[in-house]
Amino acid sequence: MSLFNELKRRNVFRVAAAYLVIGWLLLQVTDTVVPALHLPDWIISALTLVLLLGFIPTVLFSWAYELTPDGLKKDSEVSANQVSSFTAKKLDVITLIAVVAVMLLVAWQQFGTKPKVAATDLAVADVPAFEVVETNVADTANTDDQSIAVLPFADLSPQSDQAYFSDGIAEEILNVLVKVKALKVASRTSSFGFKGQESMGIPAIAAKLNVRHVLEGSVRKSGQMVRVTAQLIDAQTDQHLWSETYDRELTTENLFAIQDEVAKAIVEQLGIALKTDQQLTHEGHQVPALNNYDLFLKARALYRARLELDMVDGYLRQILEQEPDYAPAWELRAAVALLMPNYGFSDLTFVAAQEKVNLYAEKALALNPNSALSLAAKAYIRHLIAWEDGTKQDYQSIINDLIRAIEIDPNLPSPMNWLGLAYAAVGQTDLSTATFQTCKQRHPFFSPCTENLYDIKAGMGLYDESWEIFKQANEQGISTGNWVNFITLAQQQERTAFLLVAGSPNLLLGWHRLPEIYDAYQNLDQDHSSLVADIRAYSKSQSSFDPYFAKILLFPLGDVESKPYEFFLWGPHGKKYRQSASFKPLFKTNGIFDYWQLNGYPLQCRAEGDDDFECD
Repeated sequence: MSLFNELKRRNVFRVAAAYLVIGWLLLQVTDTVVPALHLPDWIISALTLVLLLGFIPTVLFSWAYELTPDGLKKDSEVSANQVSSFTAKKLDVITLIAVVAVMLLVAWQQFGTKPKVAATDLAVADVPAFEVVETNVADTANTDDQSIAVLPFADLSPQSDQAYFSDGIAEEILNVLVKVKALKVASRTSSFGFKGQESMGIPAIAAKLNVRHVLEGSVRKSGQMVRVTAQLIDAQTDQHLWSETYDRELTTENLFAIQDEVAKAIVEQLGIALKTDQQLTHEGHQVPALNNYDLFLKARALYRARLELDMVDGYLRQILEQEPDYAPAWELRAAVALLMPNYGFSDLTFVAAQEKVNLYAEKALALNPNSALSLAAKAYIRHLIAWEDGTKQDYQSIINDLIRAIEIDPNLPSPMNWLGLAYAAVGQTDLSTATFQTCKQRHPFFSPCTENLYDIKAGMGLYDESWEIFKQANEQGISTGNWVNFITLAQQQERTAFLLVAGSPNLLLGWHRLPEIYDAYQNLDQDHSSLVADIRAYSKSQSSFDPYFAKILLFPLGDVESKPYEFFLWGPHGKKYRQSASFKPLFKTNGIFDYWQLNGYPLQCRAEGDDDFECD
């Protein structure tokens, strides 16, 4: 008998075929289950290795043994035709079942993840204001049924170096969902504030964000493929309402399609009826090349964290050299140019920076007239020039443009923060406080609005209110030692905390007279000019001393050499500056006096004739 016939008689070919089909089926099932259960990727690799190593022993085993009605026996112990047909039938049935399972799995992968809603059925709508209210952690019973938070997606890529990419995909899904007027969506700064804190549990996170539903997921890039898994959870029951895995070739078009499909599925699951003129698609949006989209997500992540802004500008320049009509890159570049001088990534003055901000913002607005961030950046750079350089600006126009930016996109926190500072600069402290308060409600984990809120409360002499907001910020983990209000700490008799921050490296580390500063803060009405002079003399010998941060410490002591922060100017501790020789010339030249003549004066000031004013 030939070797081929002997292999056939011993069912070696059938065993090999069954092994390959079942092995492939196991790999496909594992590849689907591992991401859904957030298991490590090495499980798939390990199973593949085990299956490969097991193939040869299985084939050799099938040569040496036969499956008989009495169980496994060595081939030498059975006759040639006793059981070959019995074994063959068993193997044929097993292989047939495995093939059917494979066909069903292939059909599900090809057709089961297709969108169920036509792309033209859905819509863009004005975004509703969304307030985040502190609730009991376990209480989500009183939240709106049609409310949702989108958490950052987990990065399951082999090298775990794609967090910016997975965050970007989650943010884009959020940006699609906020277009649904009937759906209340927690802001990005709110929901992304829980990144890395998933161990709290979905119900607790949902209660903090005051939403009924939570979308979580994962992204895995591997070569030219991408897998996105999304899961919609009802926080009241902590049960999954919907889950889907999308396996696609890694292209920008496919990424946008996945984002649209996830958004549509959520709308369907929540039973939201959309108007006929609404669309939840990227149709009509610019579709950049994949490498440029990846660079944009990387740049946006660094911008959000206020890190390496010079590198961010380089990324955006690289994108725009290849795709000069990509509006989101121009918009982001305008915001980066605005922030670079503030964060020490550029030596340009605000006047010099304005040229870049305006150039990039105008490019963005020409491509997208509703670019809220571009409009806000152009407005806020004018305020900075007026405040820091004393160059005349139209404050009515600044405030109007910031309000317009907020109307276009209420989910952007920066324009709201900048509007609060502009109101503070012109002395409209009630409007400033209300703006910061609204910003804090909508974006409770956006630290600038919270910090400015407790600062303006302290500046106006509302120390207890300032202290409560400051304590809450510390409890939420959004306040740092880089930005505190010394007046509040002193008024609350928090001496140790006061001395700790005053002695930080960017202030007066190593200075042996820190207790004198704390004592001076107990009597701010007295003259502390000699102490301020000594602090300034010491600071010149400290390379790490930060004059920008030092204004918070020195201004309440009577320092009038540098321009104060807007929120300090109108309360009891701004009186010395208001009556100094520096105050009136600045406000006459920077455009604020013109604004007062049109809109009225702050409570501390009054007109003196047609072209002068006085402030108490």
